[in-house]
Amino acid sequence: MRWYRIAAVVAVAGGQGQAPPGPGKVALVGVGVVDVAAGRTLPGRTVFIEHGVITRIAPADSVTVDPSYTRVDGKGAFLMPGLADLHAHVRRSEELDLYLAAGVTTIQWLNAGQDDLALRDAIRAGTRRGPAITLCRGGINDVTDSAAAVKEVAQTIAEGFDCLKIYNRFTEPAYRVIIATAAARGVRALGHIPRQLTWQQMLQARPRAVAHAEEFLYSPIESAADVDTIVAGMVRGKIALIATLTNYDMISRQLVELPELLRGSEITTYSPVHRRTWGPKRNRYSTRWTSEQAIAFRRQLTFQRALVRRLDSAGAQILLGTDTGNNFLLPGRSVHDELVQLVLAGLTPASALRTATLNAAAFLGEPGKWGQVVEGARADLLLVAGDPLRDITNTKLILGMMTAGQWHPRTELDDWVEKVRAGYAVEERMVAILERQGPAAAIRFVEAERRRLGRPPLGVIGFNEVAYQYWVLDNDTTKARLFFEANARLYPNDPIAKSSLAEFRGAMRGK
Repeated sequence: MRWYRIAAVVAVAGGQGQAPPGPGKVALVGVGVVDVAAGRTLPGRTVFIEHGVITRIAPADSVTVDPSYTRVDGKGAFLMPGLADLHAHVRRSEELDLYLAAGVTTIQWLNAGQDDLALRDAIRAGTRRGPAITLCRGGINDVTDSAAAVKEVAQTIAEGFDCLKIYNRFTEPAYRVIIATAAARGVRALGHIPRQLTWQQMLQARPRAVAHAEEFLYSPIESAADVDTIVAGMVRGKIALIATLTNYDMISRQLVELPELLRGSEITTYSPVHRRTWGPKRNRYSTRWTSEQAIAFRRQLTFQRALVRRLDSAGAQILLGTDTGNNFLLPGRSVHDELVQLVLAGLTPASALRTATLNAAAFLGEPGKWGQVVEGARADLLLVAGDPLRDITNTKLILGMMTAGQWHPRTELDDWVEKVRAGYAVEERMVAILERQGPAAAIRFVEAERRRLGRPPLGVIGFNEVAYQYWVLDNDTTKARLFFEANARLYPNDPIAKSSLAEFRGAMRGK
């Protein structure tokens, strides 16, 4: 069961996600080039880009810019590689503009489904705007034998995914076989350490990456020698760690400052329907743990930070990932929060930046192709107002960015964000009516808006997710039925609306 599905090229607001124009010639003049490999800044450079590739970098006072180039004055600003989030979950296609607006030019989307492949392919073909996407097939769970493990790898390849995500329930033989088979067939296998297994068994199996630092909390670490063994095993086995520290930090914050988080203006760029699950009634963390237990979460976060620092110092591959899709982890913005967490863990700003640039490109099998501001690299670039090697929070001071060979100034990025926010206006009103007056009134409002506009006023995903919230979280099948059936009326030919209603009716049969 997926609570959310993506309609591949559907936009919420006009112009959103439209195909970018063809790549041109751009010159970024007078910038400080951030060399993430060496951890230094090269001042006063002019960077020439043609057809989406960096063709030349030279001292600004030694070159002239031909009028055929779009000239961007970057004097006093800093040019760094675009960032990568290697643990992302995309709930709505409009979120892709939020990644770009935050300077995130590559994402690894874990737990993806078949209906997400078209979106990835549209971006690769240049017919849809968005960050470069690597798709990991998700939902791989309850694998108990070697034959089933081999079948999961074959299905991942047959369906066209780039990688596969291992979840929580595997037997030890199945875990070893799925990792070995994936490696033999050129597919990255990464994810959780299954809950019935140990970190020792993970080290023996050698997945391509562990998806969270918190995975090491779920089997005993009894001594400093155990930590030494983990570090040595990760380095020797070339097992990367996607830290996701900001996710764990946010869990503890929800236990003590949930009202303040809910008042944050930035969350209005995220789906109002999904935000229903962040409030006190349905919050998956604050309904389970108390504010007093936040102290334990902070101690566990301290352990994770120390482990990340040890691994980085030992030469293990640390990757930036956020686990967007979880509460308050906003697409794009949370990447900058994770950079701060990595520095708090003890990484230098340069090392933290490498987790989202050089390391990410190497992990995805594209070393040297992007993740650096060097000649010959893809021009996925971010122009910021301060030097991120001096202060990692300067990555948030975005003046503009480049992707797919096009320069996008801050004003354009802000416009993308506001279009996402505006696109949720009807959904925001629907949720407000739902909370004050109940499901019937919310459905009447949406149906009235459809008659007024002559089209459905919000995407198929909105009603679908409300229906699943009532069904799965609230165990209220009466209200769930209202929304599943209303969705089918609004979208009579949509396969998502049809399949979700059929799934619900099938589950209710005989009850």
